[in-house]
Amino acid sequence: MDLELKGKKALITCSTWGVGKVIALSLAAEGAEVISNGRSQEKVNQTIWELKEHYSNAVYILPRQILVLRKAMKK
Repeated sequence: MDLELKGKKALITCSTWGVGKVIALSLAAEGAEVISNGRSQEKVNQTIWELKEHYSNAVYILPRQILVLRKAMKK
């Protein structure tokens, strides 16, 4: 299936396990540039390695930044 995502950017939060990881892999398979996010730097690195191993599109890392932003917004 071609979802016409080539060159589009996709931010997937909680993309280091479960449904989020499946979504990240699926969007990368469709050509999207994936921005990965998670609380564990080690898990983010593992996910990025898996994405880059299978897909040539750009992959970005955004570890913990969403969590930090959420905490700042609560203040």
